[in-house]
Amino acid sequence: MRRADVVGSLFLLAFSLLMLMVVIPSEVSDGQWYGLSPYTYPNAVCGALAIFSVLLLRQAIFKKGHYSTDQHQILSLFQVLIFILLVSVITFGVWLISVLGVLIGGPILIISIALIMGERRLWVLLLTSVLPVLVIYGLAIYVLKTPLP
Repeated sequence: MRRADVVGSLFLLAFSLLMLMVVIPSEVSDGQWYGLSPYTYPNAVCGALAIFSVLLLRQAIFKKGHYSTDQHQILSLFQVLIFILLVSVITFGVWLISVLGVLIGGPILIISIALIMGERRLWVLLLTSVLPVLVIYGLAIYVLKTPLP
């Protein structure tokens, strides 16, 4: 696991530095903007990725005690199938939102994920699927004046 952390953190660090130094400066257009620059969010995300990959690399190199136990937990077939099911449901949910809109597709996606995760109480399903969608819809339409799908 230690080797995987070293290799993974080096890969993520290289990716984030490539994004920060080459891709974002060459692909983001200056354009006309109000408020934050178009560079702000991509730079913040890639900067955080670089910081956390350095921290993971530091842990993997200098804190060998964290890796001393023999942990060979392999995912069960059930866990892999649940992961594949969740990825499929999310992909279908995003497609559904693009076709039917966020007011219909959003709650269906949230309810589907909650059912897979084991939630069965009807009032919890309704509240957690409708309220976030309505809040986001209200913020987008009335505060930010932006259309949603």
